[in-house]
Amino acid sequence: MRLEHKMVAVTDGRTAVGRECITMLCREKAGILIFMHGEPMDQALKEELDTCHAAYMVTDAGLSDREALKQAVREAEEALGPAYGVIYNYFTVVEGSVSNLTGEQFEKNYKENIQSAMTAAQVFGAAMDSEINGKLIFIGSIHDDKPSGAYPLFSMAMGAVKNLSREAALGLGVKNVCSVFVELGPIKEDVFAPKSSYTTLYEGYQYKIPSGTVGSASDTAQLCGFLLDSRCRYVNGTEIRMDGGLLLHYIDEKANHRGLMRG
Repeated sequence: MRLEHKMVAVTDGRTAVGRECITMLCREKAGILIFMHGEPMDQALKEELDTCHAAYMVTDAGLSDREALKQAVREAEEALGPAYGVIYNYFTVVEGSVSNLTGEQFEKNYKENIQSAMTAAQVFGAAMDSEINGKLIFIGSIHDDKPSGAYPLFSMAMGAVKNLSREAALGLGVKNVCSVFVELGPIKEDVFAPKSSYTTLYEGYQYKIPSGTVGSASDTAQLCGFLLDSRCRYVNGTEIRMDGGLLLHYIDEKANHRGLMRG
């Protein structure tokens, strides 16, 4: 994969996907900038990093704080090597229905899920040299297009970040930076399964995946490893759905019943 002497950031080291991506980067001997958001690193992960003599730096810089983020990137480049890639996996879920969302909730969603992603793309994109063929990988959700039925602000944010990824592919593509959005479905470790009165999609979801096998954080990290490969430079401005085929499932009985009742 040729990541030695290159710096790759993981924007949330607290999640299962973040931890598996860090482990993958450790094996590939990348310099790793890890965002922990004020929380301590998992002890097992820290021991693994120390065992493989990984070059890494931990930061609590806020992703929406442009100046703090710039400073963190400068320090990481000095310690770990030139900025090469970002695995952007930091998102928060703001609860609420369309009928009762408040302006405060909307502003929080914008800052946490959209402004942070945009600022990270700008700061890391500016740091990437055109000779290095940089990579932006946004780990999003299948709910960028499909409404969740429970978390409308999250779905709105996923749609916005998907289009941010596309715009980055254009705007930063002239610097040889590739941008990809991963539409992640439920995985074993982090099951995002909205409880909705509109659909039973997530009820028994593992049986709706054609293979009957639910993906894992490790599977997601392997995809990120593929996308980070310098030979993968023709994959740009696109989305990769990673849900095992869940969304190919036919409309469920409850939703179908509602449709028939209207008819």
